[in-house]
Amino acid sequence: MPIIDESERLLTLGLVGLGLAHELATPLSTTALGLELLLERLEANPELPPREIAGELSAHLARVQRMAELVQRFRGFARGTGGKREQLRLSQLVDTVIELVRPAISELSGVRVFRGAIDDQAIVEADRLLLEQALSCLVLNGADATAGRALAGEVRLDVGVDETTAYIAVVDNGSGFAALDAAKTVGHTSKPDGLGAGLALATQITLSAGGTIELSNRPEGGATVTLRLPSSSP
Repeated sequence: MPIIDESERLLTLGLVGLGLAHELATPLSTTALGLELLLERLEANPELPPREIAGELSAHLARVQRMAELVQRFRGFARGTGGKREQLRLSQLVDTVIELVRPAISELSGVRVFRGAIDDQAIVEADRLLLEQALSCLVLNGADATAGRALAGEVRLDVGVDETTAYIAVVDNGSGFAALDAAKTVGHTSKPDGLGAGLALATQITLSAGGTIELSNRPEGGATVTLRLPSSSP
């Protein structure tokens, strides 16, 4: 989606900066800690098996390569190029994102992220890496909204197709949105240390792919955020 004017361009650049700060913090910390522990083990035992060392380094290298690719993809997004489009099966995207958010979710006591109703025929055309980041933002926001409540926190991911769109619904049993209209605004957050960039960034990424994000509060408590994109399903 082309960037129309300077104010929209500045907004997008700001979101990219906040988004990178948000998305790179956890993998950078994980990589740094992993390399530090590996160094300590090597210093304590120089005879560690090469295969064991190579396996750990390979995992760290893959994480660094993903971060570098993410930076390049966000640069393209900031220029309004819309990223590298490909056919994506949303069920596979959900599985990938659940694995991506697992380290961050593990820090939130008692929160569970899981698959719900899944239509395996839901296919869209979008940038895989950017869409993974958008969905990760939605899942982590939902998990944060459930943390610290009396009920065990749950975030469910449903995938489906209707007449013209394929969608992923992120359903949580948290506190819901205090103000639906303001929730997508940059800087709006319910967390004391939050940047207020996650939902705004996810919205911009989805819009750039020709889709929409819908917000609603559930009558029984919690919220649903639905990411919709034009369907490429057969």
